Amino acid sequence: MVLLNVNDIPVGYEDEYGHPDEVGWILEVDIDKVKARKYHYKEVVAALDDDSFCLKQEYGQARKCLQNLLDNQKPKGHSILERLI
Repeated sequence: MVLLNVNDIPVGYEDEYGHPDEVGWILEVDIDKVKARKYHYKEVVAALDDDSFCLKQEYGQARKCLQNLLDNQKPKGHSILERLI
């Protein structure tokens, strides 16, 4: 199997082999536009806000990791000895 961008499929491919299988797609979203016109992009807003959206889950995990790192940098005690341990 060879993966190609749809624009790189040779002319005549579909005539000889039929329509190629789609295995994915890329979608670019201008968040500022979506925020400015929430009603117009209500389906995009709903998809981005869905807890099962993979990028929202990854963002949540990254925030938790960051918070964990920040929490572990805070001194644990009041004396200089406790702060060093």
